[in-house]
Amino acid sequence: MTDQLAGTLPAGLRWEATVTGDDPDQQVADALSLMCRYVREDAHAPEFLAQAQRIIPPGTDPLPAIFSYVKRLIGFRHDAELAETWQVPRAGDLPVVELLIRPRDMMTFREDTGSQPQGDCDDYAMLTAALLRSQGIRANFVTVAADPSQPDQFSHVYVAAYPEGQGRIALDTSHGEYAGWETANVTRREEWPIETGWKGILIALLLGLTLWAGWKRRSR
Repeated sequence: MTDQLAGTLPAGLRWEATVTGDDPDQQVADALSLMCRYVREDAHAPEFLAQAQRIIPPGTDPLPAIFSYVKRLIGFRHDAELAETWQVPRAGDLPVVELLIRPRDMMTFREDTGSQPQGDCDDYAMLTAALLRSQGIRANFVTVAADPSQPDQFSHVYVAAYPEGQGRIALDTSHGEYAGWETANVTRREEWPIETGWKGILIALLLGLTLWAGWKRRSR
């Protein structure tokens, strides 16, 4: 059973949360389903497209432009730290184990909060994917098990882009050094098509019962 929660943070930002189950692979499926939906909804929103056009002017090679922009824009910060800073509430005794900042909100994060945009690998990946989709470039999410202490559990997510006529190009904007880089030290790897939202609803990130927080820009 899934519980929906919502509220307003002290900074005036709206949040939404969902409690999910305790199977790690099911959690990764749930997170990826939500991430795919955010990208599909935000990539073609008029205000997002307007900002994307400023980031990627006509005639610009979109992949290096997107890679460089996302790496410069977002400061890496773990979800637990962000949840504490922003005082994201818990559902009873359940911890906030995954906090997703959707692409359109990441683009206005500084305006809305007065601070640098921050997030972890899933937030980098969502913004990267949404910018790719705004340019008509197909993109998938890629999850990998890259933590030797938990070789069976997905621990990182990034994007694989499929520009027409160029094949597959990895864009790991949170950890990669350049467009095309991806870690080879993994024990599991899976790709999740964004346009189909993955096979219905199926995988997500973290353990125990989880509280997901989706951020919305505050109303003006």
